Amino acid sequence: MMKIGVALTSFYPATDYGGPVAVARQHLDSLQQLTPLEPLVMCSNVLEVADRKYLPLDTTREAQGVKYYRSLALTRKFTGIVSLELLVKNLSAVRQCEVVHIHFAREFVPVMVALQCLLARKPFVVQTHGMVVRKPGLFARVLDRLVIAPILSRASKVLYLQAEERKELQHYTRGNLHELPNGIELGPQASTPKTPEYNFLFLARLHPRKRVLRFIELIEGLWKQDNRVRARIVGPDGGDLAAALQKIEALGLQKVIEVCGPANRQQVAEHLAWTDFYLLPSLNEPFPMTVLEAFAHRRVVVACETVQIRKMLIRHDAALLIQQNNPEAVAQILDLMHNVKRRAELIENGHRLVQEELSSRKIGEKLLTVYRSVVHG
Repeated sequence: MMKIGVALTSFYPATDYGGPVAVARQHLDSLQQLTPLEPLVMCSNVLEVADRKYLPLDTTREAQGVKYYRSLALTRKFTGIVSLELLVKNLSAVRQCEVVHIHFAREFVPVMVALQCLLARKPFVVQTHGMVVRKPGLFARVLDRLVIAPILSRASKVLYLQAEERKELQHYTRGNLHELPNGIELGPQASTPKTPEYNFLFLARLHPRKRVLRFIELIEGLWKQDNRVRARIVGPDGGDLAAALQKIEALGLQKVIEVCGPANRQQVAEHLAWTDFYLLPSLNEPFPMTVLEAFAHRRVVVACETVQIRKMLIRHDAALLIQQNNPEAVAQILDLMHNVKRRAELIENGHRLVQEELSSRKIGEKLLTVYRSVVHG
């Protein structure tokens, strides 16, 4: 039985950390179907960083393979989460693992666990999820030179999602880079909504980079052309919730757009079953898990052309890609709304893409190969 450590800043039942949590959960689910596995997740007990809510600590969760360390959110950002308990006690947990998989960012938990792996001389795999990019400023440059680059260069493997992330990571390390895309479980076909509306879904943290305000603008334009349009905004506050609510009220869209707040896995599936279109206006998304979830649920995907898997989406003809602030975007989406044949083509192509290249089993097999190569050489 392989003993695998998994380290990341936040883990279920917390949802506001976004993609890395979903990816880590997907990895564990697929690996446990492939091989006997004894996982140990190492993370903070922060439940909602923006509101500084914490998960009560108990031994039940640790028995289920998750070790939540008592932590403190010094700021309302993930970079402000620290844990003295993890710093003092986690080294012994690291020593029990054969390999540690670190979902990495410039944050206390992943950086400390990486340093503990180096201290214990344990092999570790780093996955950056597009979160390690060069930043301006003296502090960032010093941190990268003294901490981030040495960790990445000494990792057994550094996993990247696609070519753009590999290019960025080559400024930190070279010989240990390995491609691993995200994957998703293909569940049963979601039921088709019966309502006469055209339903649109925003599913992301309400952070400025996710551009929920642009989503609202697009919905306004669509609704003015077709009053059957309805929308839901689903996700925790990342700074833009107040502005989103204000914009919805100012545009008179209270009966058109519903703001639903954060959602757990079951609720996400319910929202995807409700929607017709998954609309992702955010910029420079590395490899959005929500797009894969929409494909798996046979929903039409509309995304900004800056998404870093655009070549894959174009190659498979799997999504409508719109320009960043192009006023023609509303007209493009309207054309797709009323083109039943084209919608069916995109749905089938997206589902086939997941089935052929991005199923959780395929990704799990690739990851298991990485672990075995790291452990056995």
